Amino acid sequence: MMSEVEIEGLREVTESLGEFLKRHREASGKNLEEIARVTRISKRYLLALEENDVDNMPEEAFARGFLRNYAVEVGLDPEECLDRFDRFKRSQLPTQIKDLRRMKKQDFVLGENAGSSVDWNLLRSPKLIFGGVTALVVALGLVVYFLSFRTSIDGEDTAQSIEIDEGATVTAEPENAAVEPSQKGLVTPVPPSVLQIEVKETLRLVVRIDEGAAQEIVIEPNAVKNFDVYRQIEIKNLKKNTVSLKYNGKPIEFSSTTLKLFNQYMFSE
Repeated sequence: MMSEVEIEGLREVTESLGEFLKRHREASGKNLEEIARVTRISKRYLLALEENDVDNMPEEAFARGFLRNYAVEVGLDPEECLDRFDRFKRSQLPTQIKDLRRMKKQDFVLGENAGSSVDWNLLRSPKLIFGGVTALVVALGLVVYFLSFRTSIDGEDTAQSIEIDEGATVTAEPENAAVEPSQKGLVTPVPPSVLQIEVKETLRLVVRIDEGAAQEIVIEPNAVKNFDVYRQIEIKNLKKNTVSLKYNGKPIEFSSTTLKLFNQYMFSE
């Protein structure tokens, strides 16, 4: 039988990044809600990291900062977490190139053993060479066309995404906004901006926060609602004389029924 030390060592090698994080979090006696509240990291990002959900993970720069804070909170070594994250990212790289090289090597060995079964004169045929070159040129042309087409579509989508109703007060997101690493190459998670909504009469609003789905909420008279904005927030059905807004404690003037705001701390130096 394997000793406990051997079992623990085997588990350290075979378990995934998410399993490693979840095991140590549960051992610390903390749940995701507690960690999200203390670190100010969205619960859905923490859940994506624990479930190895690549599609819902934050951008890598943010993910590394989140992992460092997560590790400190559950008593892990931050550097070990980042090292496991790097290995996880490498494991997601496509393996088609390696498989293709392996297949070519096997084909070469089979052809060599087959002796006269390979017609080398046929492979040197001018018609075959011309056909191969033509196919390669056509394929390259299609790739260039596809890349240029996607670039034009992405440019149009970017231009449309920053259109807002005239008169709304917003914080525009810079085109090349980047996260500045610290001296040790680490990223500090960006805190959320806070939007405060107060109404004078019952009001039904449609709110969409970050990449989440739009939700309809009802605010009663004199009630105050606060929303944490990690990336952006969009509000519809506003009434100028009924609603008062404060963003990070500062009043906001608006003249449209729709308002879109970005997290101000994402662009502060």
